[in-house]
Amino acid sequence: MDCDIEKADEFVTKFIIGNVENLELFQNKVKNYKSMLQEYVQKKEKTTPDYKIETLDNNVIVCKIYIKEHFICEKNDTTKKGAKNSAAEEAVKILGII
Repeated sequence: MDCDIEKADEFVTKFIIGNVENLELFQNKVKNYKSMLQEYVQKKEKTTPDYKIETLDNNVIVCKIYIKEHFICEKNDTTKKGAKNSAAEEAVKILGII
């Protein structure tokens, strides 16, 4: 009986808890696209990214990112936070940060 409990504990630890921890790390990384972009631009360009927000008539939020007045990308979402995060994700991809 003890052997079965040990095997079950090993399985839960390896496959369930480990996957939850990996998911949390992934979610934290995704949430930090703005930070990644900020750090990169500050280091390389000695400035910060400029986020321009616009609300369209259909309540869609548009976020455009500029670096030193150069347009980098734009993304849409239903929230300001979502638009900023999506745009930051796109910007780090365009700039080759990830």
